[in-house]
Amino acid sequence: MVDGQSISFDPVDINEGGIVVGNSVPGGSMVIRTPKPTPTPSPGAPPPTGPQPFTETILSPGSPLAINDHTRPTPSPPAPTSPSPSPSTTPSPTPTPSPAPQILAWVGNALVIWERQDDGHTWHPFGLEEMIPSMDGWENLNPYEMNNNGAIVGTAWYVDPSIPGAPGEYHAFLLVPVELMVDGNRDNEMSFADLAGHEADQTSEEKPYRFWVNDDDDGAAGNPGDHVPPRAPDYADGTIQSIRDLEDFARLHVNVSGLEAALESNTIQAAFEWRQASNNPRIKLYRATSAGTSYLTDESTANSAMLYPFRDTLGEVAPGTRLLMPPGFWLAKSGFTNVPKTLPQAWLLFEGSGEGKGQLVLSFWKAGRKIGETAPVWLELKNVKRMFQRAKAIPLNGIAAPWSDENPLPTAYVDDPNGYEFDLPADESHDAIIFVHGIHPPLFDSDDSYLSNVNTAETVYKRLWHQGYKGRFAFYKWPALNPAGYFLNGSGFEFNQSEYRAFKYGKGLAGFAASLPATYNKHVYAHSQGNAVAAAAFRNYGLKAKTWIVTQGALPISCFDNDLRHYVFNYITPDSASDLGYRSFLDDKVQTRIVNFCNTQDTVTGKIWELNHEFFKPTVHLDGLTRIEYWFFSDPSEVHVKRFFNTVELNDRVVNDPHESMAMAVRSRSKAIAHGIDVQGKLDEIVDLHAMFGFGDEHGSQWERPIQRQCLRYFEKLTDEIR
Repeated sequence: MVDGQSISFDPVDINEGGIVVGNSVPGGSMVIRTPKPTPTPSPGAPPPTGPQPFTETILSPGSPLAINDHTRPTPSPPAPTSPSPSPSTTPSPTPTPSPAPQILAWVGNALVIWERQDDGHTWHPFGLEEMIPSMDGWENLNPYEMNNNGAIVGTAWYVDPSIPGAPGEYHAFLLVPVELMVDGNRDNEMSFADLAGHEADQTSEEKPYRFWVNDDDDGAAGNPGDHVPPRAPDYADGTIQSIRDLEDFARLHVNVSGLEAALESNTIQAAFEWRQASNNPRIKLYRATSAGTSYLTDESTANSAMLYPFRDTLGEVAPGTRLLMPPGFWLAKSGFTNVPKTLPQAWLLFEGSGEGKGQLVLSFWKAGRKIGETAPVWLELKNVKRMFQRAKAIPLNGIAAPWSDENPLPTAYVDDPNGYEFDLPADESHDAIIFVHGIHPPLFDSDDSYLSNVNTAETVYKRLWHQGYKGRFAFYKWPALNPAGYFLNGSGFEFNQSEYRAFKYGKGLAGFAASLPATYNKHVYAHSQGNAVAAAAFRNYGLKAKTWIVTQGALPISCFDNDLRHYVFNYITPDSASDLGYRSFLDDKVQTRIVNFCNTQDTVTGKIWELNHEFFKPTVHLDGLTRIEYWFFSDPSEVHVKRFFNTVELNDRVVNDPHESMAMAVRSRSKAIAHGIDVQGKLDEIVDLHAMFGFGDEHGSQWERPIQRQCLRYFEKLTDEIR
């Protein structure tokens, strides 16, 4: 009998909550008898009498050994995405844990832990031996009790595998549910308690947690900008020098439930180490200020990470070398007021410091002898260039200026691994974002520009990765020119020649996009003058893509919307596409969803772009003693290019190529699309970067700023627009 009631099964154990587990009669199934909640009586009413109602659940097959009163922590609220408010003087109430009792049982020849789910009646099984990192030397486990933390005691037969011919011994054992966790599915959620989320974050040899080596140079406090090329890799100093550096860190959580007292007293020690390491995987560990991703989204939290003791590494985990955690790390009450009290969990950040793959474990030691270790997490650390695909346009060094050759070589593309082959991840989704850069930075030569463009692509990839994007990221490098070219090579202001190249290299972009998997949804993400590359690829070279994200675009509004209300400049100039002008250049051949990420504060696509159209168009170019001029005649729809020696005209050619006409001669009567906040026409949506993210007069705020300054929200919006 139980609670004075007859039962039809053999009871085995009961927990403090009154749940009874037993074997059915006859055997073969497990019975769970759960008391129903008793309604609270009205004031003054007598308490209920008689047997308490209950429910019975039968799990078949199964034979229970023990039941506990395990609880599951209440999930923490999401981390703030904006600067934190002033802290309250009133302490926050401690969340009430959710009951999640566990049953230890045999199911056939397997040991299983059944845990009750949040709905109060579903029980989820976990294979016990699957959760034990190593069974080497152990046989015939015979567990007989389990406490509320899930620790299990029992006896088993043990043969020391390190001693050939060693005799077997009968030993007691203790299994403690300690574990490591990473955000395996990259949904920004990590929990030891949420079983579905916990399961989704599991790693394996086939599906490791991939992260990059922190080998860029993100500056220091007060100067958190990229240094290209790096003066030294950021991982080398073992210090968080700037908030920008934090985008090269990932989270690692540890649960030492049941061992916290022994760790705090230093009775046992814990060390991180590698198992089954290939190549040279290395990570450096740091204390984390919080459990979530606010170090990437909140500038105040990020600044806290640069304070002691968070800023300095706890050490490096390298193959063949254990990283013993300092005793003070496990204190329930730290001497540092800014260190959160988190035991039995510990929150860590790590940066990659060496390429390779392996199992990361936390091992436990007593008196110099290893007594156990956690189940592993599989990590794979790579140079970030191996994590996305790159192509470069050919001819590599550009094409001839149109006054030198009106029929330039056709453009195409070649793969550009440059020593770092793209390594396809196991969980890649069927999307592909193709990033197209803009004009080269001022005063950069071609080599410096290449490094700068690739570095920007790396930053875009990292920020998409942190946002949870799992599709292919591809980068198209084209030989843009330099708006300050005169100071490098005396060639004059090169914006117009660069736009001409952009149009022509659209063919290479179309070819590269077509080479990506045909089943993928393709999305072009073009910045600044890179949108001229994209425009020609769509309009002239047959590019097919689901989405075109125009960000800080350096093309006229009139290319996208032919409404005359956008005309704010009264130039006499060829106008419509039929006259080799900009207006309606994107005609009905362009059938893709276009989203304009605009910023009216951007000076490059504002005043500077407008001054170029006012003072440098039609183009005049000096080639030694020869002067090349683009002219309009009585009919402004007819464009000519003339060559002079002093005042003597050498030749005259009618321009028939719309790319040459637009880039070298035509003035825009509308503002740039980057300033188009009320554009319709070919546009499907407008995203105001100033209003939504506070972007100012920078031309590439989304990668120039540290990630915490609204940049992650920008990339969240970008990924929203391609879904």
